[in-house]
Amino acid sequence: MADGSEYIGGWANDLREGFGELVAPAGCSYRGDWVKGRRHGHGRAVMRKGGGASEQKIYEGGWANDECHGKGVLACEGNRKYDGQWNHGKRHG
Repeated sequence: MADGSEYIGGWANDLREGFGELVAPAGCSYRGDWVKGRRHGHGRAVMRKGGGASEQKIYEGGWANDECHGKGVLACEGNRKYDGQWNHGKRHG
């Protein structure tokens, strides 16, 4: 890809579809379900602020329209963790 990301998985109509994994050069990644090019279904995302290993966050759970949605777990540095419901990318409940 133009930004150096690598995607391995299903495609439909030139969009990510089905199961696949996207890995970005900074070490961020998503492995899970895709619908019409967006994260949707169940998946696991590794996010790093500033690249490298700094401030790593891992989210695993439901996705809808490219946002955390439904049941999911967010684990952050320092053993901080949220295990619960998400609604359109925000903790809910």
